[in-house]
Amino acid sequence: MTQAAQLQSKARRLSGKHVLAVFVAMFGIIFAVNGYMAYLAVSTFSGADGEDSYRRGLDYNTTIAAAEQQATLGWATNVATMPERRGLELVVTDKSGLPMTGQTVHGVIARPSTNRFDRAVTLLETAPGHYQTTFVSPLETGNWIADLTVTSPISAREATHFQLRQRLWLK
Repeated sequence: MTQAAQLQSKARRLSGKHVLAVFVAMFGIIFAVNGYMAYLAVSTFSGADGEDSYRRGLDYNTTIAAAEQQATLGWATNVATMPERRGLELVVTDKSGLPMTGQTVHGVIARPSTNRFDRAVTLLETAPGHYQTTFVSPLETGNWIADLTVTSPISAREATHFQLRQRLWLK
């Protein structure tokens, strides 16, 4: 056997050290990727599903009754962003399509996946049935949820509450 043939046979030989190195490298990459994914999952989601979700679950029948009462009101609402995403506008009309004036509107606009960007909002009436709020900085593009409560005073002690939750896709 020539010297070149001996070198060629040694170069092609797969030893236990090579198999061990490939095995360790493969699992090292898997562990590193899994660790990175776990870090991203824990650091981007707080785990909080909502405030006091256990008690809300106990009051489920009350929630259903409130939704049925709200449906009988027949109010129509539409939430939209103002130009350049600098604010929100809400239009509220009653059953017959007339604008609802004198309402109090407050709530939160938030990202659905995290609570880090939540903004508490109070909308003021700018025209009959039109309520607006402006932001110091514009909303970023992406997915937002407007969770608003419209309160209509009935008397000094009573009020009707209308809950609305609308998803906003901003481009």
